[in-house]
Amino acid sequence: MLKYLWDMRTLPVAFPFLALSLGLLAGPADLVAQASWRRSYGGLGTEAATQVATTPDEGFLVTGTAGSFGNGASDLYVLRLDADGEVVWSKTYGTIAVDQGVAVSVLSDGLAVAGSSALGVIGGYDLLLVRADANGEVLWQRTYGTSDWDLCHAMLALEDGFLLGGISYGAGSPEGQACLVRTDLNGEVLWTARTQEALGATCEALAVHADGRVVVAGASVQPNGDTDRFLACFNGEGEPLWTRSLPGDSTDTFSDVLVTDDQRIVAIGTSYSYGPVAIINVHATDMNGSELWDRTIGNSADAGGTGITAAQGGGFVITGYNTLNFGAPDMIYTKLDNDGYWLEGNNYGNGAPAWGSDIQATADGGYVVAGWIEGVGPGARSVYVVKTNGNGQTASLVVNTFLDPINVEEQSVAGTPLFPTFLANAETTVSTAPLPEPGVFTITDASGRTMHQAAVMAGATTIPTPVLSTGIYVFSLEGSGRRWVQRVVRGTIAP
Repeated sequence: MLKYLWDMRTLPVAFPFLALSLGLLAGPADLVAQASWRRSYGGLGTEAATQVATTPDEGFLVTGTAGSFGNGASDLYVLRLDADGEVVWSKTYGTIAVDQGVAVSVLSDGLAVAGSSALGVIGGYDLLLVRADANGEVLWQRTYGTSDWDLCHAMLALEDGFLLGGISYGAGSPEGQACLVRTDLNGEVLWTARTQEALGATCEALAVHADGRVVVAGASVQPNGDTDRFLACFNGEGEPLWTRSLPGDSTDTFSDVLVTDDQRIVAIGTSYSYGPVAIINVHATDMNGSELWDRTIGNSADAGGTGITAAQGGGFVITGYNTLNFGAPDMIYTKLDNDGYWLEGNNYGNGAPAWGSDIQATADGGYVVAGWIEGVGPGARSVYVVKTNGNGQTASLVVNTFLDPINVEEQSVAGTPLFPTFLANAETTVSTAPLPEPGVFTITDASGRTMHQAAVMAGATTIPTPVLSTGIYVFSLEGSGRRWVQRVVRGTIAP
């Protein structure tokens, strides 16, 4: 029997009314005692956050992927925020190729950030781990993987090193297997492990028990073509203890997992097996993988679960999205009791798409949620961070915007600048000094989509382009070991 914890059709559809109605749960004293705000961050292109961590001074570290600036097509992006959401510093890490950030951990003397790099030293995509000091300056970075594609989806900092998880298509696993890499504090590999599912599996999230056991949550492929929720457990040396797939009749996956103090594994994800729309699924097992309870949230509009953490005072808080308001996804906050039943919730959006990726409890009794938002920020898509009180409310609905001043050319290889000239008939020419070598000229739009790509000969001083409509674009010219980048707005050079 399906057990829907709450029906989204009973919630108000207008976002301001939703916020006000749920605000009755929190008195004015709560809003004063606990800082609350909504902020977006990024450049003129596309940024998104995947994880947030709290710092000892009640600030935050947010990581994700930047498409507006950095050293390549995309890079790992880290924002250091104070308790009020003001930017202390921001950094990008990566190569001249595609790099994506997925996880960040606060350390006693700095931070670690992890993701994937398309320019892996080993081959194809590799797992990437960057160790930085308290100011975000790189101390070292390492890549891990096989000669095929290896993608990082999770990272945890441990007392004596780091644990990375993801999916590997190498080492005889063309179908893709969930993989683990355990390192010491210097990033040197201690052991690696992978699952052996017949048709493949992926690790989307990690948790570690006090005794060193590692819990993997993700998805596995079944013979009938369905994708099922998947859990696996390894001991502290990377040896497999058990695996478990939770059957459904469609596509289901776990996105986050935690191990509770009372020895339970609680995972959150998204399921299409319970009806015509996607719903949030929260599932609990004991440490041997035996089911304790299974809850679903929502039944009238698409919803998905992406992040979970322990709630203040017991139970759980989760984030993800639903499409109840205006049809576009909204970032959400939902609080559950200790058995996974719904207690309260809130949406953070205004009709523009927004998405929650991660949620953490804060020292002042509130919560912080990180993800992305469109249409309410510097660019087409921006990092979105919401700091709430203990009931998931914010004192204001206003989203304050931060345009990150990271300069593309400072991150790129020094060389000839590009000079786009927009003509009255919407055609464009790009002038340069004589190019020292042949290269490839690329135009991408604000969403990161490639609009034009062409070879450019050495010695060229003018590069023709197609007709461009009004909008934000990134022009890049890449040669062998050299790269020139210019952000442009149709009609003027971007500030």
